[in-house]
Amino acid sequence: MHRKASKQTSEEFDKTYDIRIFRRLLIYIKPYKFLISFAILFSLLHAGVNLMLPWLTKIAIDDYILLSNLQGLKKIVTIYFVLIITSALFSFGMMYLVQLIGQLIIRDLRVQTFSHIQRLRVSFFDHTPVGRLVTRVTNDAEAINNFFSESIVRIFTDVFMLIGIIIVMLKLNLKLSLITFSVIPPLIFIMNIFRVKVRKVYRRARKWLAKINIHLNETFTGIKIIQLFNQEHKNHRKFDDVNYKYYQATMQQIIIYGIFMPISGLLLSCGIAVIIWRGGGLVIQGALSLGTLVAFLSYIRMFFRPIHEIAHQFDTIQSSFAATERIFKLLDTKEFEPQIKLPKTLSELRGEIEFKNVWFSYDTTQSVSKWILKDISFRVRAGERIAIVGPTGAGKTSIINLLTQFYEPQKGEILIDQIPIQDIDRSFLRTNLAVISQDDFIFGGTIKDNIRLRNYKLSDVEIKRAAEAVNAHKFIQRMPQGYEQSVKERGANLSFGELQLLSFARALATNPKILILDEATREVDSETEKLIQNAISRLLEGRTSIVIAHRLSTIKDVDRILVLYNGKIIEEGIHQELLDKNGAYKTLYEFQYK
Repeated sequence: MHRKASKQTSEEFDKTYDIRIFRRLLIYIKPYKFLISFAILFSLLHAGVNLMLPWLTKIAIDDYILLSNLQGLKKIVTIYFVLIITSALFSFGMMYLVQLIGQLIIRDLRVQTFSHIQRLRVSFFDHTPVGRLVTRVTNDAEAINNFFSESIVRIFTDVFMLIGIIIVMLKLNLKLSLITFSVIPPLIFIMNIFRVKVRKVYRRARKWLAKINIHLNETFTGIKIIQLFNQEHKNHRKFDDVNYKYYQATMQQIIIYGIFMPISGLLLSCGIAVIIWRGGGLVIQGALSLGTLVAFLSYIRMFFRPIHEIAHQFDTIQSSFAATERIFKLLDTKEFEPQIKLPKTLSELRGEIEFKNVWFSYDTTQSVSKWILKDISFRVRAGERIAIVGPTGAGKTSIINLLTQFYEPQKGEILIDQIPIQDIDRSFLRTNLAVISQDDFIFGGTIKDNIRLRNYKLSDVEIKRAAEAVNAHKFIQRMPQGYEQSVKERGANLSFGELQLLSFARALATNPKILILDEATREVDSETEKLIQNAISRLLEGRTSIVIAHRLSTIKDVDRILVLYNGKIIEEGIHQELLDKNGAYKTLYEFQYK
């Protein structure tokens, strides 16, 4: 009893949820109501013309063929051909418009989804595989396109056809119509079972398709590691397992659909057989004309065709709703909160930074299990250059993540120019702040495009000046096309040192007030490091600068050094002062050089 009630509740929930999804999808239709009106008009005209064809057949048989009236038959045949051509034109108009509407709506939905993903917090990407997001924007969006381009107008047309056919059949012969309609209840029962089953299968298929995309993304991104560690066979087995699960889910879908269609076809055949038997007897008895029987059989086939189409649309609709459910879940993910704009009196940043008793953890649960930063307090004056050093895992990069507002602290306060950082518009802050890390992402395009990434209004002179300032101009000049040289994905055709120099030029092209170097010289060769150090010594002047480095030789000349250990600041001072203390800094220094 409990299981039955639970099953009923689940089905009621699915129906309610389907209605909510459908209503939400209708929002995307509103901008194209004019086109949809014409699509519906063409579909109605197409259906109306098709409803006339069997009736013309009846007239041709009863009034002309049986009476041997060849002249009248020619007129009927001419009208028949005109109606067929008219029906084809209406069909073309309907198909073109529904496809156009589908593509326009999916274009809008893809743009909205892509824009939404870009605004999500960085923490969201920490626990969401990239392949899953790719599936949402590509495969799931395409599944929704099928709903708009195939289902919504077609169902309207099929319902209109059914109503029209029922009216015509009742007018032709009441008894034969009732015999035909007796097939509808079992057909509806079967269709309902089909709807419930196919929804579950579609959800499962979409889940495994997303996992395939996730695995593909991991494989192609980490192909070097896979080959280096001889993991090709193991990786192949994992993909084969995931792909087989997707194959199983797809086959279940095919089986369900394969069972439903023959059963509904069997009901159609039984209905036709009964009508031939009963209608044929009436023709023999003279109670029914031959033309009426032929027309009635045509209407029966037309009657079951929209029912079959509606059943097929269930297939498409369930696929679309399963995909829509996932996209709407992504769109409902919390975005950045609305930002309070800076007061008009603050037209630019001076670059003063202050951390007050900041506690932070990447664990967002209420019971934080591990604090990364513990009661951190320090102040950086405008134009001051400081360095943060410490062992791996001390929390150095976490400070940068908070300063760039990728994450927010659980306790404490961060101030920029004595204003709480959450009250500063993120776009304004990031326009005045540049971060250079050891693994900066270089986009496909030209060198010039990568340098002017933040501001496409930068002139060629300003781009060249930024490149010269970080000693990147020399290697760019050696390129066959100079600043117009194409850069492959992730900068695959540049050396690591060239990538670092290009990152420097990109970050400094807009003259930021705050400059952050996050271990930006850790992996470059000695010659390139000298070029970067020369650039740094010139470019840090007049800017608030925070340098995080494993190589302590790169931070000897900063104004102040903070030593971070286990999430706490344990030492502070200049290079020589910290060496004289014989503390943690001296241990790190000696560990590197001895």
